Amino acid sequence: MGVNTIEHQTDQRVARYESAISTDEQRIALNSLTAARIEEARARNKEKRFITKGVDHLGSAKNFLVHSAYYGPEDLRTKAAERMFDYDVLTGLFEETESVFAFSVEYPIVDGKVMMGGSEWGDLAANGATDENSDDWYQARAFAETREAILVGESITDGTLEEHDIVTISNTSTAANAGDYFARKHLMVRHISLDKAKNTLRIDQLMMHHLDVDIIQNLFHKLKVEVDNDTLTDTDDKAAPHLATQIKVKKGELKHLAADVGFLVDVLATEATGQQHLFGKVVEQIKGNPYAEIFARSRQKEARRADAVNELKIRLCELARQQPPDIKTQLRLAFEEARSQVADMEGVDYVQERYGSAAAKDYVRKQQAAA
Repeated sequence: MGVNTIEHQTDQRVARYESAISTDEQRIALNSLTAARIEEARARNKEKRFITKGVDHLGSAKNFLVHSAYYGPEDLRTKAAERMFDYDVLTGLFEETESVFAFSVEYPIVDGKVMMGGSEWGDLAANGATDENSDDWYQARAFAETREAILVGESITDGTLEEHDIVTISNTSTAANAGDYFARKHLMVRHISLDKAKNTLRIDQLMMHHLDVDIIQNLFHKLKVEVDNDTLTDTDDKAAPHLATQIKVKKGELKHLAADVGFLVDVLATEATGQQHLFGKVVEQIKGNPYAEIFARSRQKEARRADAVNELKIRLCELARQQPPDIKTQLRLAFEEARSQVADMEGVDYVQERYGSAAAKDYVRKQQAAA
């Protein structure tokens, strides 16, 4: 896969992308709806305290248990809550153990609303924006993600998603203390599409290596999509405006969904640095078509690690029932144990790449002691 071929494909695709928020009036209206939804969430959750920032694994476990007890394990509402729980567990585990991974999940649409477990997506996203103890830049990102959910809901209602899909790019924050919130540096590409026949919303998410914000800025420039620099103005997170800019693309244009956008990002990273990139990382060469293969490879990893995932789900359900006083410590230990199981399955090269030489040596000693 040569650079010239990539450039040609990039040029062909430029005209097919546009901003999902096309006017100042639309942006201001969405901002107002988002602010109101967050205030409603603050009132709704004023007695609650958040245990984790980002994905609420324990909350998903609680939601699944409540639905299972009230409706029964075979009820469609319980199944939907379990899908949400599964997705949150997979996200939490694979974000910690993988540098490149692809997720895909479908959510039912009920009365025009995207339902994630027992909550509408906009309400669920707004819950994550109510932690006033988090830093301002983090609250700004939460605002952008809540607005994304509301934009998708509006796009379902007005018919936009019948002919278009939406893409969102979430690069790791550039804030000085981003490491307090994110364990690793990733770039997430979300591809959101409506299946009208099934009445579901599908979200495909590709996790790849973090890249310099200038490369992502150039992506928007090449696609001729104006970045929203007016919504999140008071933040030292230079990646936030890109997160706040949804890209609209005609249905069917992205054959490999989020992976096709990852391909375009790699093109620009290669151009900017003179070094070949694959999923945001410098590589010597690209073999085959990894952009077409990424979802299949990710499903293979999920199958291989199913025991670790299931044991983590069981442990999270136990913690949701017990509510021990040291819940933060217990959550950390639960994920550490799951990551250790993954390392045992994948071997020393995996440990070396993700956790360094010291961890690899410990792994070898552990294996020798168990032999």
